[in-house]
Amino acid sequence: MRFNRNTGLFLVISLGVILLAVLFLSKQSETDSTEDVTVRPLFGGGNVTDIISFSVRDEVAGMETVYAQQADGSWSIDSTTTGKLGPITQGTIDNAVATLLALQSEQFASDKRADFGLDTPNAVIRFTTKAGDENVLQLGNRNPAGTSRYALVNEDAANVYLINASTQLDTIVTLAGSPPIVLPPTPTPVPVLQLPGPLFNQFDPYSVARIEMIDNKTDAKLILVRDATTNWVAEDVTNTVPGAAIDNTMVTVMLNAFGFLQGTTAITVSDLAPLGLDEPAYTIIITAENISATAAPITYRIDVGNPDASGALTYVRVAGFSEVATVLTRELKLLLDMIATPPYLPLATQEATGEAAADATAEATTAP
Repeated sequence: MRFNRNTGLFLVISLGVILLAVLFLSKQSETDSTEDVTVRPLFGGGNVTDIISFSVRDEVAGMETVYAQQADGSWSIDSTTTGKLGPITQGTIDNAVATLLALQSEQFASDKRADFGLDTPNAVIRFTTKAGDENVLQLGNRNPAGTSRYALVNEDAANVYLINASTQLDTIVTLAGSPPIVLPPTPTPVPVLQLPGPLFNQFDPYSVARIEMIDNKTDAKLILVRDATTNWVAEDVTNTVPGAAIDNTMVTVMLNAFGFLQGTTAITVSDLAPLGLDEPAYTIIITAENISATAAPITYRIDVGNPDASGALTYVRVAGFSEVATVLTRELKLLLDMIATPPYLPLATQEATGEAAADATAEATTAP
């Protein structure tokens, strides 16, 4: 059989018409499919306050936690497989339930659950309302783009739901194995005396502005302050010497002795009375300027108790520490003796110094 030219042309035109019809019908089918897909609220909305129970089970990890909302609106852990109990962060559960109630999804008919990971769901989320209605959300695989999760809702066996909230759902599922327990505040470390060694680290005798030494039994005092010219002057001295000035050199020696007081041992006791520290015999308070102009002054304080059985050591308590330290009695005595014999310059020295100064002034006046 031979095809003439007109027959061939007719066949070509017919084939083109058929292809155009196929393309048109395909496009129409896609349009119809798109128009059939509707995003709807999954649970119809609602308020967090309407929910009395909210549970999350992670089927992969085998963990489950049930949260209950009390009459006052607070959440607590009703039961958990994690063993973690305690107060929880309220906002975390409020946000999770609010997210759940606001979920929207597409849905399509399918009985092929295995294709979507719904034959054995990865997680199950349940919540119960005050009216007694229970809703169940079973989560399967993510969609190829990873942005949505396939799910089954309640007893709807005919449809598969596609929820466009993969990240939010992942966060909710973590509540099965990680309840948002409120962590207690980190306790402030209790300072510990590092003994044997100095009672005070980085003590600078030249930054000291005030010295207080008190005999608590007799109320005798030695209180010295540094004046504007950096000389030490007596503020309150029980055994005062009228007309005498404070010996700056002796005060510096005294401060160095205080700064280098060596603790031999640190002990923890529940009763201070046997050590004489419930009512200390002496108190020494040294106040130093802080290197930062805006910071508070630094205070060094020790309360002095009884000597030990040997008399070689004396019990002291350093402010800021719970332990009791022992120091050499003889080193303490050098300091405490200053209360009875304050560090005054001898009057004869002061008079000689004054006469020398007067002579120097006179010579300068009469010089040609």
